[in-house]
Amino acid sequence: MWWDMLRTFDDDPDPRIVEAMVRALAEVLQLPARHCSMSALHGLGHLRHRKKEEIIRGFVSAGCDLDAELLEYAESAIRGTVL
Repeated sequence: MWWDMLRTFDDDPDPRIVEAMVRALAEVLQLPARHCSMSALHGLGHLRHRKKEEIIRGFVSAGCDLDAELLEYAESAIRGTVL
């Protein structure tokens, strides 16, 4: 939920903050721990960014052992419907 608190910038997000968050989340998404993947997907799911879908699709296509729940959560993150 850390990403939920960091994303609170109302209707006028600072693009530098958004870029830094996306870079950090993309790196976390590459860590081997499942809980890191879920956290990164959650954070990305709350952001609006032109590369969000590309980052998530890259993660999905590179992961050979992703379970159904993680794949479904990745799709939710792309749609921006994570809880």
